[in-house]
Amino acid sequence: MELNEIIIRLNQFRDGETEQNWVMDPPIIFENDYIEVLRIDSSNVAGGSCVINGKQWSVIVRIKKDFRNKPNWIKLKSELKDDINVTKVTRGENCGNSGIRLYRMSRNMDGKIIKELLEFIFE
Repeated sequence: MELNEIIIRLNQFRDGETEQNWVMDPPIIFENDYIEVLRIDSSNVAGGSCVINGKQWSVIVRIKKDFRNKPNWIKLKSELKDDINVTKVTRGENCGNSGIRLYRMSRNMDGKIIKELLEFIFE
């Protein structure tokens, strides 16, 4: 998949009002030399559906090796800027692990888009 294709796919989840719920999908199975996916979830921000592009997606991962120098991560980060980051999880059952966070998402993700995103990053 090319960068423009993954951006088009992500943009399908970015339009309109923010969905009014919290979702924790069953974990997808994805593991490689860099990460192991532990959980995926999304949550609203204050303001609910009136917030355009207000949801955050989180792909909670155990990082085995830094991947932020991978060419496709660099391309994706360059395109999305502050709308994608890697952050430490600071509370809950996954405290101490990391989250690949996507911001300003309106609709809940599904396992398919997350798998496509990860396959793009680690291609």
